[in-house]
Amino acid sequence: MMNYTLLLHGFLTMLIGNLAGVGYSKAIRNKIPNENGWKLLHTASVMGGIMLMVMAVFFNELTKDFRYAVYLFYSVILSNYCFAAGMLWAALTAARGLDKKEPGRHNRIVYIFYYIAATLSFVYTLVFIVLILNK
Repeated sequence: MMNYTLLLHGFLTMLIGNLAGVGYSKAIRNKIPNENGWKLLHTASVMGGIMLMVMAVFFNELTKDFRYAVYLFYSVILSNYCFAAGMLWAALTAARGLDKKEPGRHNRIVYIFYYIAATLSFVYTLVFIVLILNK
C-alpha cells in the first residue's frame, strides 16, 4: 500500500512543479519577480515527484522486513514537501534561506524548511543504502 501512496505524492509533487511553471513563465516575462526562485521550484518539484514515483517501484520490497519502514516512508514524503514548501516560500519572497544568519524572517523560514528536508533526505538515503547492502 505504501507504494501507491508514494506514487500519489509523487504526482502531487509533480503537480506543484507544473503549477510553479506558470509562475516561472510569468517571471521570465518580468510580470512577477524572482525568475531563479520560480525556476528552482518548477524544476526541483518535478524532479522530486519523479523521485517519489521511482521509490514507489521498490519501496515495499526493500522495506518488507524493516521494522521502521513507516518512519522511513513518512520521512521521504515529509522531506519532499518541506523542500517544495521552502522553494515556494523562497520564490514568493525572494528569500534564499541558505544561511541561518542571513537577516530577515523569510530567510529564516526558508532555511528551516530546507534544513528539515535536507536532514530527512540525508537520513533516509543512508537507510536505503544500508537496506540495499543487506539484501
